[in-house]
Amino acid sequence: MAKQQPSQGAQLRRPAPAEDPGFGWRVAETTAIVLGVLLLASLLWVAADVLLLLFGAVLLAALLRAATNGLVALTGLGAGWSLALVVLLGTGGLIGLGWMLVPQLIDQLPVLMDNLATTLAELEQTLGVGEMARELADDIELADLLPSPAGILGGATGLISSTFGFFAYVVIVGVISVYLAADPQLYVRGVLRLVPIGHRERTCALLNELGRTLRWWMVGQLISMTAVGLLSYVAFVCSGCRSR
Repeated sequence: MAKQQPSQGAQLRRPAPAEDPGFGWRVAETTAIVLGVLLLASLLWVAADVLLLLFGAVLLAALLRAATNGLVALTGLGAGWSLALVVLLGTGGLIGLGWMLVPQLIDQLPVLMDNLATTLAELEQTLGVGEMARELADDIELADLLPSPAGILGGATGLISSTFGFFAYVVIVGVISVYLAADPQLYVRGVLRLVPIGHRERTCALLNELGRTLRWWMVGQLISMTAVGLLSYVAFVCSGCRSR
């Protein structure tokens, strides 16, 4: 039986291109990625204070760990006792430094105010703004410059709240840094559990290298700040002696 030949119209007709079934999934995936990035950015913005606290605790923990390792190598004590000794010595050193500097600052404050007043008077005489300042003072009422009792109370409350908040931040950072410095490998192992098994060895080496670099960077910053602080203190004391 002869095979039937298709007609010319049937030969010219082409099938319609099929629609891409994955287009909708790609749109949904792109939308989900954009929303996820926006959500992550929002969370980082809201948790900025917490992240800063954690970052400060990591920096302090790196410094404590560097001092602890040095003390262990120097004295042969255990890591726990060395860390406790470092914390005690560091806290005592900060208290002693404040005890030494605060009286000096209080004694030099009147001299600083006198020097500032003299500088302002010379500047006023040089620029010739004395007459302008007096005319401006005549036009201003004293009551307009004085704050209201509610403003004074609000400022005092804000100052007290800021002071307590600062000390709370210091305590939180100190406690977290001590925990991190006591056993850093515990937290490294916790981070490694979030990494695929095939990449854990490389990630562990990277984290150890980052910790070592961060410790030495903190030691360098501490040496630099100590040198700047000592030089500033010497210049401050010498300027006070000359003014006397």
